[in-house]
Amino acid sequence: MKQKRGIFKRRELGKITVLPNIITTAGMLFGFLSITSSLNGNMHRAGIYVFLAIIFDSLDGRIARMTRTVSSFGGEYDSLSDLLSFGIAPAVFLYIFFFKSLGKWGMVLPFIYAVCTAMRLARFNVQSSSVEKKNFMGLPSPAAAGSILSTALIFQRIRNYPHEWEIIFFGILTFLNSMLMISQLRFRAFKEIELFSRVNIKEFLLFVMGLLLFILEPVIFSFSVITLYIIWNLIENLYISLRKKKIVEATEENAREDLHI
Repeated sequence: MKQKRGIFKRRELGKITVLPNIITTAGMLFGFLSITSSLNGNMHRAGIYVFLAIIFDSLDGRIARMTRTVSSFGGEYDSLSDLLSFGIAPAVFLYIFFFKSLGKWGMVLPFIYAVCTAMRLARFNVQSSSVEKKNFMGLPSPAAAGSILSTALIFQRIRNYPHEWEIIFFGILTFLNSMLMISQLRFRAFKEIELFSRVNIKEFLLFVMGLLLFILEPVIFSFSVITLYIIWNLIENLYISLRKKKIVEATEENAREDLHI
C-alpha cells in the first residue's frame, strides 16, 4: 500500500475543531489590526492589539488540551497566526515608528526580527515532540513582541516621536530580542497552569490583583510582567550554566586525583 504524503491526515483536513481555531483566528485578526493601525500612524492602538493577540495566543492551546482537540492542523495554524501577530506586526510597528527615517537601512532590523520569529516558530514545530514540555527553547515570540511594544508605549508617554537615542535604544532592543528567540536558552512555558484548576485564596487574590492592574494600566503591567519573565529566565539559565561548569570542573579534578593515586 502506497504511503500518503503530507503533514496532515486527510481526516484532519476535512474537519477542524471549532473553538481553539476560532481563538487562533481572533489572535490573527488582532495581529492584522495592529499592522493596519501602524500603517495609519496609531502607535497606542497597534500595541494594544498585539497585547490582545498575546492573550488569545495563551488561550487557544490550553483550550485545545482541555477539550482534547489538539491536532497537527491547529498547531501549524497557530504558528502561522503567531508569525503574523508576533513577527510581521511588530516588524511593521518598528519600521513605521522608529526606523523609517533611516531610509532603506531602516528596513534591516525589522526584517531580521521577522526572520528570527519565523525561525523560532519553525524550530518549535520541528522540536515540539522531542523538547521537554515545561520549557521553551529560545524566547517565545509573544514575549519578544510584548517586550518591544510595551517598551515603545512607555516611551510614547514620555515623547510622542522617535529621536536619535530612541532609534539606538530600540535597535539594540530589537537585536537582543531577535537573538534570544533563536538562542538555545530555556524559557519556562507554564503549560502546567490550567484555566480551571483549583487554587488557594492567596493565589486567587493575586490573580484578581493582576487582572485589576492589567485593566487599569495594561501597558505598565505588561511591561513589568514580560521584563520580569525575561530577566528571571536569563538569571536561571546563568545559574544552571555555572552549576554545570562547577560539576564538570569537580569531575575533572576528581579524575586527576584518581590518576595520581
